[in-house]
Amino acid sequence: MSAASSISPATPPTQSRYSLVVTTSPCRGRTRLKCRRQIIIKLLLFSIPSEETSLIETTELHEGPSTVVGASEPKQQRSRANRDALLDAFISLLEERPYADIGVTEIARRAGLTSGALYGRFGDKRGLARAAHERFVVRSAETMEKWGARPTWRTAPPRAIIRNWTKGAVNFCRMYRPLMSLMIDDPDVGEQYDQLMAKPPSILAGLLRDAIPGPPRAEFEKDVEWAARAALAVLERFDLDDDELFDRIEQLLCRMIGV
Repeated sequence: MSAASSISPATPPTQSRYSLVVTTSPCRGRTRLKCRRQIIIKLLLFSIPSEETSLIETTELHEGPSTVVGASEPKQQRSRANRDALLDAFISLLEERPYADIGVTEIARRAGLTSGALYGRFGDKRGLARAAHERFVVRSAETMEKWGARPTWRTAPPRAIIRNWTKGAVNFCRMYRPLMSLMIDDPDVGEQYDQLMAKPPSILAGLLRDAIPGPPRAEFEKDVEWAARAALAVLERFDLDDDELFDRIEQLLCRMIGV
């Protein structure tokens, strides 16, 4: 290889996206096989969009074919994957032990990353917990909205709607009890939590309003929302392993709503 060479894509000059200039330092040492060449890569970018520049990384290469490390795996995609891995690891540990007993090193180890990766993305364990809360709120709200928009509810009787709503509420609280309990006691995310838990009662009220024949009575939707909030309060605080819990919540709602 010459002391300096120029490499460019095999595309017409008018379509050229970038040029790559490679220079190498001379060999030092008596044996060529043991000689390491330091290749310094300079990328002269002309009009590459931001998402393409994230695919290109500079690196130190040895003798052999020139390659671009990271080209097959976008940096942003890896960053999101690492972020989700840390959040998933935290939530899985939260299901096993209290928040205070979970350490940063343990979270990073379970995620397959370093403690520095956690500190770099979230600052500390508290920042990680807040990010987990935010992701939980967004995903849960989307799930609730999709459930409420199912076409099957248009022809379902009121009791069937209440039964399915109750089943979903019980299962939801059982699955996410550790994270929900942590959110209840966290003043920084209290408002987010209240907004999230206001969605299921509102969805139920709208479905029952459309399912009951004739004009609804005065304050009907408010009564439904109040009854649903009472049911959720029970689910937040009481034993969810009770086999009779589902039937009790369903009967409570039917009596309070009057269906």
